[in-house]
Amino acid sequence: MLYITENINKKEYMGRTDITELVLSPDVGEIGAWAFAYCANLQAVAIPDSLKEIGQDIFKDCSRLQYITIYCGDAPDYSAPETLHAPLSRLTAIAFTVFAQPALCLPAEVGTADWLTRWDEALLHYIRQADAADFSPFLAGGEEDYADALNNEEVHCRQIRLQKIRCVLARFLARDAAPMTASLAKQLREYLQDTPETLEALLYEEEHAYAYFQLYKELNLIPTDKLPDIIAILPDARVELKALFIQLLRQDSPAADTWEQFSL
Repeated sequence: MLYITENINKKEYMGRTDITELVLSPDVGEIGAWAFAYCANLQAVAIPDSLKEIGQDIFKDCSRLQYITIYCGDAPDYSAPETLHAPLSRLTAIAFTVFAQPALCLPAEVGTADWLTRWDEALLHYIRQADAADFSPFLAGGEEDYADALNNEEVHCRQIRLQKIRCVLARFLARDAAPMTASLAKQLREYLQDTPETLEALLYEEEHAYAYFQLYKELNLIPTDKLPDIIAILPDARVELKALFIQLLRQDSPAADTWEQFSL
């Protein structure tokens, strides 16, 4: 874990792959632009609500960053799970890394009713925009038809849809701390229903697999007629998730052979 007690210059920690967790002390009042951009292994950050100045894209392309916790007072015990997984920390991380709207990245505003309203508006705008809106193939020597993922629009759009799904799921999972309107819930549920990668997002999720599974059941997003196929394609290493699907299959077809259902 990196603990910082002084203002952070522009690009000061850019590209550092050794940083996984980051805590800024209450003494930090300014973060320069792109300060932690491209820190590929950064997963969690704690920021004081007293922070006043934040530069552009400070967490640009930090693809593993899932939690940004805003705290007041003294720096928290960041080893405590309840600190790392604060209710709004995932929404805050999305505000910084996906939406990247300056108004949503002011620590003192995070968690307020106005902030949450603007966050929800940003989410709806994000899922409605074209999946290829930000697609820009890498060009070298005038060639555009490379086969790699960076230059494949279809692959890009699929990754964007998966990211949109994760943002929607994060919003649902924060309902206890941040209630959502019935209208918003309906729109988000419809997006999940209409997006082909929704089930894939569950099958390949690891950290939040159980929470995702329970949410998918609640929202009726699991096709019960395909349960045997889903169980068959799940890797043996996903024992817990596989067991959840098998249990659901038992509930859906109680007359089925018990031993067959529990065959992993």
